[in-house]
Amino acid sequence: MGVAAGLFALGLFAAGTAITGTLTDPNQRQAAKEKVSEKLAPTSASALDSGQMEIAQTIIDIGREHSIPDAGIEIALMTAMQESSLRNLPYGDRDSLGVFQQRPSQGWGTDSQVLSVHHATTAFYGVNPKVKNAGLTQISGWQKMSKNDAAQAVQRSAHPEAYAKWEPLAADILAAAPNSR
Repeated sequence: MGVAAGLFALGLFAAGTAITGTLTDPNQRQAAKEKVSEKLAPTSASALDSGQMEIAQTIIDIGREHSIPDAGIEIALMTAMQESSLRNLPYGDRDSLGVFQQRPSQGWGTDSQVLSVHHATTAFYGVNPKVKNAGLTQISGWQKMSKNDAAQAVQRSAHPEAYAKWEPLAADILAAAPNSR
């Protein structure tokens, strides 16, 4: 078993999930990852580390700068929690990178651009003129959708219901942020 697989297995063990063998089926790996994430996931803003809070504050500040309503900022926070646990990841599924796990091959920008929290956030909100993909504010009717569905409309994830579980945490992060409305 490689180091990564061993650490993954250790993470599953630590999260209270027993596994035997190696998970080779991508669906099994995703289900195991979600189970670990649910057991280890923060449930309040106070449980986030300083790096996560810094990224959250950047997402909030950019939203405020562009007059994004609180609901839109919460959608961005939910998405970042689901996609990266509010971390600027230099890896991901296929060529996904960054806090929103945006794919350079799908028009979100270059590798270095999607690894810029500022670029990725403005792209997610739909206020970055360099990005051809539709961001949140460019999705017709996004304000009438559930927050989960609005996030999915931007991300086009293979797991379309995955964002909803982060709504309470996103609201808590926004409420706890300095200069919160």
